[in-house]
Amino acid sequence: MPSMKRRTALKLGLGTAGVATAAGVGYGVANAEDADTPEITNAKDAAKQIARIFERESSRAGGTWHAHITVADDDGSLITAVDKASDTKVEAMSTNKLPVAVNVLTKVDSGKISLANKMRVEDPYIVWDGDGTIPYDGSYPSEISLGHTLALLLSISEDTSSRLCSQVTTAKDINEYLTSLGYKETQVEPVPDTDRWYLGTTSAKEMHDFWQRLIGVELVKQESTEYLLKILRSAEAFPDGIRHKLTTPERMQVATKAGWSEQWRNEVGLIHNKAGVPVIAFSMFASSEDNQDDYSPNHPLVNARSRMGRKFFDIAQRLDGSAKLRMESDEVQKEYNPGRG
Repeated sequence: MPSMKRRTALKLGLGTAGVATAAGVGYGVANAEDADTPEITNAKDAAKQIARIFERESSRAGGTWHAHITVADDDGSLITAVDKASDTKVEAMSTNKLPVAVNVLTKVDSGKISLANKMRVEDPYIVWDGDGTIPYDGSYPSEISLGHTLALLLSISEDTSSRLCSQVTTAKDINEYLTSLGYKETQVEPVPDTDRWYLGTTSAKEMHDFWQRLIGVELVKQESTEYLLKILRSAEAFPDGIRHKLTTPERMQVATKAGWSEQWRNEVGLIHNKAGVPVIAFSMFASSEDNQDDYSPNHPLVNARSRMGRKFFDIAQRLDGSAKLRMESDEVQKEYNPGRG
């Protein structure tokens, strides 16, 4: 079986899920959180406070940040809280797995394929040294459903799942679809002479816009939209950034997709209030030459997002947002059930 070293996979832009370092070092982060208690009565107040928090925490962490963060007003309009180099092309890493999944679901919606389709788990579709669980099934070659493939792709950021998707779509299809939506920077990188891809590039603003179109049910049908949000809000979705300091029920009020390489630590998503309305949308891409081997929550860039996340979440609970943004499905809105093994 061909093998690809983790560092090589990272450089190729496959995107990876976190690996913790042995020592839980906090890189000198302060033990106590700074207090943020000004009065917040509306979305404009919230946006101003989010801007202050972002500036403080990103400056403390260092690195280079590209971000677009908005707050939804009661009428559904978006107030920009942070717009920092958001048009710059950046390495998307695994944040581009959501556009891949959406492209696949356009084919499900049109009836060309179904979530029950069987995906062949065999070379050249396996990332042997990537992140995820598929290479560990011990029954090579095997099969899994397309639905299971997408669930792994968006929850634990399964690298092999991205390659499996090339059995039902192509790099050309994905890029043409994204271009048709007006996205110049959000593109996967085709692997020459194959239908496969590396995860390519995006910008903070384009990825933010993509998520807004998703919750606006502009990309795929309602059922497919709810299917995606259920995965992105699941307890199994990325826990180390925005959701790190939240309880499990609180985490399930946050839809998130992260992506990372040696240099990049990225995360995009939505924070919902208690009524299930997405009131804060965040798109953050940050890079640093330091601590490149640390994929734990202790990494300064990820640690900064976790501090932001606790505060952003608390702000979100003080906002009503627009009821028209709420997804109505009980499957998306259901509360966490702790009865798990």
